[in-house]
Amino acid sequence: MKVYLDYNSTTPLHEEVAESISHSLAMYENPSGLYERATHNRQKIDIARQQLAALLNAAPEELIFTSGGTESNNTVLSLCHLLDISNANEKKKEVIVSAIEHHSVLNCAQNLEKYGIKVHYIPVDRSGRIELEAYKAMLSDTTAIVSIMLANNELGTIQDVKSLAALAHQSGALFVSTRATPYLKLVQ
Repeated sequence: MKVYLDYNSTTPLHEEVAESISHSLAMYENPSGLYERATHNRQKIDIARQQLAALLNAAPEELIFTSGGTESNNTVLSLCHLLDISNANEKKKEVIVSAIEHHSVLNCAQNLEKYGIKVHYIPVDRSGRIELEAYKAMLSDTTAIVSIMLANNELGTIQDVKSLAALAHQSGALFVSTRATPYLKLVQ
C-alpha cells in the first residue's frame, strides 16, 4: 500500500480539476485578442474569476492569477507593501517575516531590503512556533506587512495565524499567511 504524506507541498488533482485543466490547455489563443476565439477565452477566464471570487467572498477585480506559489508570494509581499506605503502612510517602511518562511518569501524580503525596506525576521522556538514576545516587540506603527506561514512545509508546525494577524492589525499592518503551495490568503 502506497502512503503519501506531503500534502502541504502538493496534492493530487481532483478528477474534475484535471479534466478542466486539460480542456483549458487546448485554449491557446491570447485572451486579450479581439478575434472570436480569443474573446471566448477571455469569457472563460472572467467566469473562473467570478466563481473564485464568490468562493472567497471577494470582488472579482481583487483577484490576481499567477503561475504558482513563488510568483504569488512575491506579488503579494511587494504589492501589499507598496500599496500600504502609497495609500496609507509614508512611514510604514518595515516588513516582518518569520525566520522559517518559505524561501520565496525570504528571498522577496531580502530583495525588499535592497530597496531600503527594513525587514525583521521573527525567531521561532524549538518546535517551530513563533516566539510571541519577539514578534510583539517587532510590531510598531512603522510595520507595513507581516508574513507568517500557516503550516511549515518542512517542520509541519502550524502557527496560530488568527492571533498573530490580530496583533498585526492592532499595529495597523497587513497580514499575509502563506503555505509552501500556491495558496495565499490575506487574513481578515
